[in-house]
Amino acid sequence: MINPRRTYELDHLGSGSLVQITLGVCALESASAIVYAVVAALLTDAFPVRVRYIAISLAQQLAGVVFGGTAPVLAQTLVTAGHGSLWPVAVYQALLAVLSACCLLALTSARRNATASAHTVGK
Repeated sequence: MINPRRTYELDHLGSGSLVQITLGVCALESASAIVYAVVAALLTDAFPVRVRYIAISLAQQLAGVVFGGTAPVLAQTLVTAGHGSLWPVAVYQALLAVLSACCLLALTSARRNATASAHTVGK
């Protein structure tokens, strides 16, 4: 998956139009807000109350360090290895999207199983 923020920067940031830049940033941040609202609700249900705060914080901070911190260096390395082509970076983003989808499926199925177990135990 191609990072929409980077795509917007490449296409419109150099235009110098404050209106285009402002509209693009507003659109991207609106999309981010929608995603984070859903993620917050999902993560709240993913952890027991006793460890919820530290578990959500740890997951978000480690993901930021591991993936966000290494992304610029890795992207530059991939572009250099690809002789200036952005395709290796696009493949990397696609692999991260697949990894995210797998994690989401695992999380939701674990949540379904835990809910089913709770209902079975209560009967």
